Amino acid sequence: MYLPERDTWELRAPLPTTRSGHGLVVYRDRLFAMGGESGVIRNGQITQGKVFGQMESYDPASDRWQSHAPMPTPRHAVGAVTIGDWIYVAGGGAVTGGAVQSAVHEAFTLG
Repeated sequence: MYLPERDTWELRAPLPTTRSGHGLVVYRDRLFAMGGESGVIRNGQITQGKVFGQMESYDPASDRWQSHAPMPTPRHAVGAVTIGDWIYVAGGGAVTGGAVQSAVHEAFTLG
């Protein structure tokens, strides 16, 4: 967490699913992280890669993460936005590395 009044950074609770390329939005005063990918790069190639459908949210007030229903279509490098009471997630890659892109558009709400 960045503390502008001190121009310093502070460690907070780590993201439960280690990944990159996830979407992130603010919804109901929480940070929601969805999708993403992981893998090990060897000789320029991703090995042991995985694409995630996980959705987790972070509450800055309590410094805690919570798991939510995963996206039906796991993918990384998504476009994500909050509109009203919904989180919309569009596009992204269905396999690691971005070689295959998706036209899937899904929405999530806490109701």
